[in-house]
Amino acid sequence: MKDRDIISERIVDGFVYDPKVLAQAVLEIAEYLGHTMQSPIFPAVFSLSQYLTWEEHDKLLDIFFEIARNKDEDIDFMSVKKKLIKGVPALSSLNDSCVASLIKLYARIYVPELYHFAMTSLNEYEFKIEGK
Repeated sequence: MKDRDIISERIVDGFVYDPKVLAQAVLEIAEYLGHTMQSPIFPAVFSLSQYLTWEEHDKLLDIFFEIARNKDEDIDFMSVKKKLIKGVPALSSLNDSCVASLIKLYARIYVPELYHFAMTSLNEYEFKIEGK
């Protein structure tokens, strides 16, 4: 007897993947690969884990590009955090450690102009385990 391809059969019959199941699968794979709020692995996974819309995800990139264009001005953690929260209010519940990790993530992947700032100026905001 020939093996049945249930997925193909269901797709042909009009099956549609549930976006909640797909999102959960992505988050589980990301967690397996090491994603945490203190050490996010990809911007889209970060956005997904924070229930950000695609527009908010894009807005983050716009904000980081704007900061990079004006990086000759004095930038510091608090000014960047304020710009992020003003542009994407959904980030207001994040603690400083998570915001610092977000800045490092975008600097590493999308905005190399901010890499030096992210890697040298944000250490005091990193999550630290007590006793270490």
